[in-house]
Amino acid sequence: MNNKARIFISYSRQDDAVANNIYNALKADGFQVFIDSEDILSLEEWRPRLAEMIRSADVVLCILSQASLLSDTCKWELEFANQLNKRVVPVALEDVGADLPPTIAHINYIPLYGNVVFEPQLEKAKFAFDADIEWIRAHTRFGELANRWVNKIGTELRGKDLRNAIDWLNRQPNNTPDPTPELKRFIAVSRRKARRNMGLNLIAVVSIVIAAGFIAVLQKQRASLEFAKEQQRIARQARDLATRNPEEAIRMALGVWPPAASTQESGPMDALNAVSTAIANQRLRVHITSQKGPVLHAAFTPDQQYIVTAMNRQTVQLYDAVTGASFGKSLNTPGPATTFNFSPDEQRIAVASGKNVIVWDISSRVRTGTKIENNVDVSAVTFTPDGKTIVTAAVDRALRFWNPDTGKETRPALQMDAAIVDVFFGGDKGSLLVVTGERVRIFDFPSGTEKRDPIQHVGQITRADISPDGHSIVAAANNMVGVWKFETGLALLEPQPIYPKGTEIGSIAFSPDSTRIVTVSTGKTVLMSSAENGNEMLEIRNSSSRFTQAAFSPDGNRIVTSSEAAAHVYEVALGLHRRLGQTSAHDSLIEASLASAVPYERSLMSHNREITATVPEDNVVALESTSSGRPISNRTLYHSGIVSSVAFSPDDRFLVTAADDGSVRIWDTQSSLLLFMLRHPGKPIDTSLSADFTDEGQHVVTWRETDDIRVWNVNLPGGNLMQTACLVLPFKDGYRTIVPPVRNTDEVTTLQIDDCSDYSPQMPVYHE
Repeated sequence: MNNKARIFISYSRQDDAVANNIYNALKADGFQVFIDSEDILSLEEWRPRLAEMIRSADVVLCILSQASLLSDTCKWELEFANQLNKRVVPVALEDVGADLPPTIAHINYIPLYGNVVFEPQLEKAKFAFDADIEWIRAHTRFGELANRWVNKIGTELRGKDLRNAIDWLNRQPNNTPDPTPELKRFIAVSRRKARRNMGLNLIAVVSIVIAAGFIAVLQKQRASLEFAKEQQRIARQARDLATRNPEEAIRMALGVWPPAASTQESGPMDALNAVSTAIANQRLRVHITSQKGPVLHAAFTPDQQYIVTAMNRQTVQLYDAVTGASFGKSLNTPGPATTFNFSPDEQRIAVASGKNVIVWDISSRVRTGTKIENNVDVSAVTFTPDGKTIVTAAVDRALRFWNPDTGKETRPALQMDAAIVDVFFGGDKGSLLVVTGERVRIFDFPSGTEKRDPIQHVGQITRADISPDGHSIVAAANNMVGVWKFETGLALLEPQPIYPKGTEIGSIAFSPDSTRIVTVSTGKTVLMSSAENGNEMLEIRNSSSRFTQAAFSPDGNRIVTSSEAAAHVYEVALGLHRRLGQTSAHDSLIEASLASAVPYERSLMSHNREITATVPEDNVVALESTSSGRPISNRTLYHSGIVSSVAFSPDDRFLVTAADDGSVRIWDTQSSLLLFMLRHPGKPIDTSLSADFTDEGQHVVTWRETDDIRVWNVNLPGGNLMQTACLVLPFKDGYRTIVPPVRNTDEVTTLQIDDCSDYSPQMPVYHE
């Protein structure tokens, strides 16, 4: 079976040569391609045939040119594709300006003109074709069935097809075209008719066997059984999805909770297993949908209350950092808002937009001073440490210095010998760092003289940053990252690849504690790595669109990313460890934990004396009710090594166990399910490993007799397991939602979660 997308090419006859070249290239790569010159017979009625081809296609490739924008046929093709909610991928043969048809004005087109190379640009289009192709292919198939039903040449969905359609609706990936109203109505009517037929069949059978007075009772029992079966099926799917798509697994598990009374015990256990696995893997906390084109830059405000986004459609917008809800009116810019920076006093924001820089007061969102007008496009902007001057880098390789109040230059421009990628202050705060070509050049400010030899990378630098402590510079070139000591320029980490060959790093930033770096590749990947050795600490993938940039929150616990269609906030501190001595705050946590640690025994009672943890075998831990002596559940807590430490969290919600092989595991005491698997590696001479919670319960400290001490962030929201799962479910544009598997309405919609405490505080115990 060919899993590639089916493509319809929309083009003007004046661009016939280019369209045929694209057609041949796509055909050679295995795509099924529809084009009117190949697929419409000479005597065939062209518009119905075009409609049939567009309806059969998964994606519409729109070839933009001045001729196509004037073509009535091209306009009709786009409008018809929009009616069907088809994915549209535009490519431009020339500069077509900003006045595009409304159906594609919000889409960032791929240029095939200027100095670009044809093949790589076409590869970008191919990548867009096949994104979420299984869901897109189903969109096409169900759309064709809906059209046949509307035209009375097809029937409603039944049986497996209907269940698949409902699942398909509930599992829509981000940045995919919505089902059409016609398609939603087709599925809703199919569901209604299926329920009616089920009821009629039941009535017919029961009326023969028993009196009519019992029909309603039997119908209710059957409906209850069907509902329970559906819950069990959804719970199994959630369990299977928990690792590769934790967000969807949590949504599905919450949607079947609490379980129906008639549900077999395996159903609730599948739902509990799904969320216990998904909680540690679920990093996404906030999804912010862009209504103004691609998000080019995103960052937390210094107080962490808001996310600021700069968008391609001349807009800067603030969002609540917790819920993703938009805050206040947007700030309009003369052109695309490409990047921004905050003032040292954290009161203002300078936004680069085309040739201009505009400064706003953050709290009032009122423009301050005079608009800075450069003579060429601005590529980077920053404030001087005293906040009295704005420094801009422009595409003419010049640094310029501006008074933010008057908008006037304060001194002559500083010319570079290569394109300027970025500019920032750092180190002793009197140093101006300029990223240009393969170097990071360091200038004295305000004299403008170069202080010493530049830092030299192995390739063209795409991004760089200076650590908040002022001691290190990190720079990326191609797929390689290197770290240098600011004071001497000596390499602390020699440039090394952290992404596959052929990948380019488009963004890089230090964490606030200067120990980690976050990078974005040209693919759909964000990596958090150690600044000390470059080792990967966390990988985040985006299945729907490419990341463009990433930055840490001021506390270092989250990162915000921008992408082609959205901004996202991810939790990155969960499960992260630091060694003793990295921060004074963590040192105090460790010291308090070591002082209050309880010596290991093979039996330990919880703080509230309701649960007892025992070690009946060397690699086994069991949880029992203190009052009854019965197990909390039939689940056994296994370790790979010999258990050497057991401890409860202060609220008795979690249990941490450690073994001599370095394995550390954190369990939910209400369900005996595993939440975290951590590892504290040791040396051959090391023996026992100890672990305990800190007094505030948000960290776990592990230590060996050799004084190798580490502290781990395990800060999870409170409540029972389902409430925790609900609380780690991401907000999308201000709301959390779940998708119930069975509803008494015809419309397939999501339900908003207003209060996660709705998931009963008393967790029922199920035995396998």
